Amino acid sequence: MALVALSDVSLGCATEAPDAAPADASLEAVPEHPYPCECCKVGSLKYWEFGNCPPCDCAADGLLKSCDVYSDAVSLVWSNEDWNRELQVPDLELEWDGITKIKPGAFDGGLDSLEYLSLYGNEISRLEAGTFEGVETIDWLELGDNAISVIEAGAFEFECLHRLDLDFNTIASLEQTFEFPGAECLIILDLNENSMTTIDSGVFSNLNRLRWLDLGMNSISSLSVGAFDGLESLAVLFLYGNYLTRLEADTFENLTSLAVLDLWWNDVRSIDEGTFDGLDLTELNLEGNQALSTLPHSLLDMTNLRAVHLYNTSICANDTPALDPAFDDLVERGVLSCEETDTGSEYYRQQYLASEFFREEYSYDYYE
Repeated sequence: MALVALSDVSLGCATEAPDAAPADASLEAVPEHPYPCECCKVGSLKYWEFGNCPPCDCAADGLLKSCDVYSDAVSLVWSNEDWNRELQVPDLELEWDGITKIKPGAFDGGLDSLEYLSLYGNEISRLEAGTFEGVETIDWLELGDNAISVIEAGAFEFECLHRLDLDFNTIASLEQTFEFPGAECLIILDLNENSMTTIDSGVFSNLNRLRWLDLGMNSISSLSVGAFDGLESLAVLFLYGNYLTRLEADTFENLTSLAVLDLWWNDVRSIDEGTFDGLDLTELNLEGNQALSTLPHSLLDMTNLRAVHLYNTSICANDTPALDPAFDDLVERGVLSCEETDTGSEYYRQQYLASEFFREEYSYDYYE
């Protein structure tokens, strides 16, 4: 493999080549590698992809994570050995390996066919400029469940990135984060469970193809005017589990394609008339906003509205929506509901909805 595990790693590798190659006919044409310790450091090389690398027993699929040595690595750097630059794989999963840092250039060379890269569940805190040089062709980048708080300008540079997962990190600001080459192709952006308290104006203005945005389970208490500028294609917006108290007029202005808006378990107390002007939602989740007692009349103009979830709001204090008579038709048709939604884990429900939505919309197999 093209990545070498370094930084105070005790290799524990054999210092001499094995006496004999395994008795397997598939290995007859594989040259004997003079440095088995190097093989252990690197993982399953092109040279050794059908063999065992004592004492690591690296996997034949080219993934480093099965190497005992690699599991103790805390950083990744590039190996300059010529025999380590030929791996052509469509996906690479380096998950739950305790990686704390990726040095710029770690992926540079030999990974020209990569489409999916996952670094989920590591301990990366900072993405430096040039971090993903060499894998500009990837379509989906998974960086969830790390400790990322800083993303330097130049960290992301891609030809056309369709999905970016940054959930379960500690990102507090999105300023200039999405002004990178290839961002204009993004369709799915997951920022669930970070440390944001507000969404500033224009931070998503470069993402005019984005269809699915998850901002749930942050600490967002305010949305700046223009927070969602540029998101004319957005169909699904999750803001569940935040601290929003008021939705002002024009908050969702220009989200003309929005179909699903999830505000589950905020602290929304009032929704201004005009907040939903110009929207034609199919589903609105207001469940758990306990002090909410009224709804804007713009809901009456939504021709595709199928469900408004109002469980555990003041509107449903008596288990039946208590609103002015203008909403009677929506109540009678069951569009306004006081029943608790059967969500299980809200986060995984959203993942399921996203997979269903994009399978239907785009038939992308790997969004399942």
